[in-house]
Amino acid sequence: MEQEAERQRGVDNTYIRPICVIQVERTGRDQRKKDFIHAEEVKEYLLTHADIQPEHIAIKSSEKDELKEIDDVGGLMSENCPIRFIITKSALQEGWDCPFAYVLAILTNPSSKTALTQLVGRILRQPYARKTGNQALDESYVYSFKRKGSDLLKDIRKGFGLEGLGDLQGMIALDGQRPDLGPLEVHEVQAKYKHEARRLILPAFMIRDGSEWRPVHYETDILARVPWGEIDPTVACDLTLRKDVLHGRIRLGLDENILQDDPEFAVESIHSAEEELDYAFAACHLVDVCPNPWRGNEMVRVVFERYLAKHSRKVVSDNFVFILEHMREMIAKERDRLAHGVFEELLKNDTMRFMVVTENWNFNRLPTERKIPSKARRALSENGTLFQMNLFETVVEEDLNGLENAVASYMEDQEELFFWFRNAPRKDYRVQGWKRERIYADFIFTLSDHTEVKEEPYSRIYVVETKGTHLKNEDTDYKRSVFSRCTELAKQSTLTEFAPEMKHKHMRFEVIAEEEWQTRLNQMFETV
Repeated sequence: MEQEAERQRGVDNTYIRPICVIQVERTGRDQRKKDFIHAEEVKEYLLTHADIQPEHIAIKSSEKDELKEIDDVGGLMSENCPIRFIITKSALQEGWDCPFAYVLAILTNPSSKTALTQLVGRILRQPYARKTGNQALDESYVYSFKRKGSDLLKDIRKGFGLEGLGDLQGMIALDGQRPDLGPLEVHEVQAKYKHEARRLILPAFMIRDGSEWRPVHYETDILARVPWGEIDPTVACDLTLRKDVLHGRIRLGLDENILQDDPEFAVESIHSAEEELDYAFAACHLVDVCPNPWRGNEMVRVVFERYLAKHSRKVVSDNFVFILEHMREMIAKERDRLAHGVFEELLKNDTMRFMVVTENWNFNRLPTERKIPSKARRALSENGTLFQMNLFETVVEEDLNGLENAVASYMEDQEELFFWFRNAPRKDYRVQGWKRERIYADFIFTLSDHTEVKEEPYSRIYVVETKGTHLKNEDTDYKRSVFSRCTELAKQSTLTEFAPEMKHKHMRFEVIAEEEWQTRLNQMFETV
């Protein structure tokens, strides 16, 4: 496949580096099984049996993240990045996206259909993915341990339907059943929308950088300002510990030489069950939620000392993973709470603004073209006809799930609609809030306002995220909170300070649940 990638790059300068993601068991889970596989064991096997070079392999887990070593040189997207194999435990399931992840090897034997759906979905919907016209590069590959292919296929297809990803059901096939979607065709914006589409510039959270403004970055602009000293780690001390836990935890991922520098640790005591309160390990496990390991170590000590004051060392040791997972959850909530405060303070002191700027940042303007496989099935509206008022003339089935199709069909029946656009995840317009994950809405609608006489063909812009009933969770609440703030800020004059063409435009950001979508859309039409 790597040869195919290089060949493709030579044809159209498309840079593609296929990566294999290998999923292994989590620490502290199913450890008594004889077939339990460690990340380090997988890496050793690749080095000794598959003739893979060390620089081509990286482990990404809570206690060991070798991908951080390449962040300073551009990360996985850099053309100089050597990584070809990433061994992980749960990163894909927890929302981490891996560019160029073409191959997934599941070395666990998960019984959860939801887990399988999440894993395969991450591979199928890669960030920055686009069709190349090369069949080997336009497909993803899944290898599963101890699962029959037909059963796995059935479970995943069913899971996609339940997760609101029905558009992907028909795109999954066993080896030898690959659909031929034909070469890519370039589709441009419909002629009747071209002029106005070029003038539509969407707002973004921008931060002052000297005399200039640039898009906000979570790590450098939000996370770096979090006041970690304000976190009270004792919020994680509310657990009731069990005394009958089977002690089967396996310690891995730490260099014992590092621990020798800590006077509280002695190498000879590391493997003792009752002495296995490994604060260094725990601090490493918190790095993804608290990037400062020294601060993480301080919080770990406070939490475990609280539990040791109420329980024996053996009981605390036996509940080590239980406590640590709860601590990760509570610290993450505290981090997000403080990050929200940082976000609002930046807005308050005018260091950050939600505004429109004319510079082309690639994500704040609508695309001028789409590449679509020639044999891809065209999407039909609910009345059985082709969509007419999309920004692009062609809409394919895989772009819309059931709820999204219903919303788009309904919008096309509204007299006020000028055009609608299906915003592509990980590619098109996004909003950066106070959490790491960027928000990619499903739709952008432009509507006219017949209550006023204006020269402009539309005066209202709606950025809309749809949520299936089964997908409503804390993430939905967060998106609603961010979008509500965006709507408030969009009413301010600073929105169009640097883009005069956006004057007299009204913007709203909405998250719409499946059970209320039609009512909410009707309310939006009536509100300016």
